[in-house]
Amino acid sequence: MQKTYHNNTKRPDAYYEQVLQILIACHAMPYAATAAKLNAQQIPTPTGLQWSSEHIKQLLKKLRNYRVYPSRIASRLFELIFEGKLTMPEALPLFQPRRSNP
Repeated sequence: MQKTYHNNTKRPDAYYEQVLQILIACHAMPYAATAAKLNAQQIPTPTGLQWSSEHIKQLLKKLRNYRVYPSRIASRLFELIFEGKLTMPEALPLFQPRRSNP
């Protein structure tokens, strides 16, 4: 299957690593709090916008359903695991549904 990505998502690997680190660190937080943390760090969305809870929700949906929704962030996540920079237990919270999210 050929990967298809949004045209405006050409960001360096370091960008996706930074976003993934914050997503992992904030895995127990509500979507809005995770978005606020990314915005506070001045990390824009892949298309250059400010993060919102809906952006976080959609991003995690892409990660959980990486076979259905191919994305650069999912590809980078698996590359980090393959390279040994991230372990599967560290990445596991990204694949589990959050229980309490407004």
